[in-house]
Amino acid sequence: MFVKCLKGSYEEDERRYGKAFKQRMMTDTEMRRRSEIMARWFRVLRGDLGYSLARCEAELPGALRAELDGVLYTPKANVGSFAVPQGDIQ
Repeated sequence: MFVKCLKGSYEEDERRYGKAFKQRMMTDTEMRRRSEIMARWFRVLRGDLGYSLARCEAELPGALRAELDGVLYTPKANVGSFAVPQGDIQ
């Protein structure tokens, strides 16, 4: 889940800013920083809000991207049911 999210964040960087930007950002320090952001959000989503693993996997990329963009991310309250989109693997 974390590797997929990390890879997706760099793919989004390349889509927005180009290949050269992505390559400059792919440092050990930046990967560690992004991993720490994901770990913190995972603890909030899973531990504090009680999200399922599938829901954490769906929410984590948005939380990471918001933090990278400097935008406030507010997860939805854990109410109702949640299903993985058709074709996605848990």
